[in-house]
Amino acid sequence: MSHMIQESEIWEKFKSGHTSSFEWIYDRYSKELFKYGCGFSFDQDLVEDCIQELFTSLWQKRKGLGPTTSIKFYLLGSLRRMLVRKTSQSKKRALNEIEFYDAFQHQSSPESIFILEEEDGICNIC
Repeated sequence: MSHMIQESEIWEKFKSGHTSSFEWIYDRYSKELFKYGCGFSFDQDLVEDCIQELFTSLWQKRKGLGPTTSIKFYLLGSLRRMLVRKTSQSKKRALNEIEFYDAFQHQSSPESIFILEEEDGICNIC
């Protein structure tokens, strides 16, 4: 129980701007976050970027954060949500790029243009 009280005290000090508490949180949990994140994504660079973004966001928003009895579970949940969001965004972006490439390929092909014009009845050659 004293560990939970100690963590909640560290959390409160972090929220009030004590950099040593913030550093303690980072040093204590960053490696564990990385291992956990790699369970969600094989992209280690993405995991590292998300951890960096998570800690940057925590520092910037620290005054508005609520209390927690477990810093570890707070961080793990936050990282998981961030990885899920980033992964789904990158999948959507990749799909959009593929769709754009496919559309571009079809539009730039003279044969495709001819077929489309013929189907629409506007073929100048026919």
